[in-house]
Amino acid sequence: MLKDSEAWYQRLLKTMNEGFSIRDENTLFVYVNDKFCEMLGYKREELIGRPIEDFVVKTDIGILNEQLEKRKRGLRTTYELSWIKKDMEKLYTIMSAAPLFDDRGQFRGGFGVMTDITPRKLVEKKLISYRNKLRTLASELSLAEERERRRIAAELHDRIGQALSITRMKLDALSESVTMPDVIRDLDEIRGLIDQTILDTRSLTLELSPPILYELGLEAAVDWLAEQTHKRHGIEMVFKTDFAPKPIRDDVRVVLFKIVQELIF
Repeated sequence: MLKDSEAWYQRLLKTMNEGFSIRDENTLFVYVNDKFCEMLGYKREELIGRPIEDFVVKTDIGILNEQLEKRKRGLRTTYELSWIKKDMEKLYTIMSAAPLFDDRGQFRGGFGVMTDITPRKLVEKKLISYRNKLRTLASELSLAEERERRRIAAELHDRIGQALSITRMKLDALSESVTMPDVIRDLDEIRGLIDQTILDTRSLTLELSPPILYELGLEAAVDWLAEQTHKRHGIEMVFKTDFAPKPIRDDVRVVLFKIVQELIF
């Protein structure tokens, strides 16, 4: 019965779809099944007697040490572990491990069942890559939008703003030579409309892209934003800074300013 039972377990270990290994208290392989050899690309004799550390990605050695301590405390755990196959390809796995103790309760190693999750990990890496590309595209789109805002703001200031100011000056000169009350009243009305348009143009220019952000920096721009919010909406705001120089790239400065602006809104 013992021989039959042993033979049955041997057939089970040889035919199972997961890799199976037994390691001693020094983490040396003492048994590996056929699937384990197939997954790593090594022959059995190339694995037996060698430490598991020889085949695991170096950055995962800390995980192994942590798991070894858990095994010594009699804990069963499931964890992810990355391997380097014989062809130098990376193998991502989930390990289901348990400890082995002798009749006196002495730790003698452990065994682990290894499941290949490489396809899933590769898909996850692609998703992360796509996500990063989307973030980059979103950032570039935001910066392109900000550049366009700056261009429009400059056009408003340089062309429309200046044209309105010149028109206002000419109206003032014209008013000095007019004596008819009706005409003077009409000119005053036109002058008032132009003054309001100038104010609206300046306000729109600042909303589109405040020059202070590029000329004086982020701190000055946030301080100005707090002041404008108080003037327009009556919301008391306090802005504190240590006045230390903070060299920030234009793209980062724009993003930070937009974040503060959204939070205030």
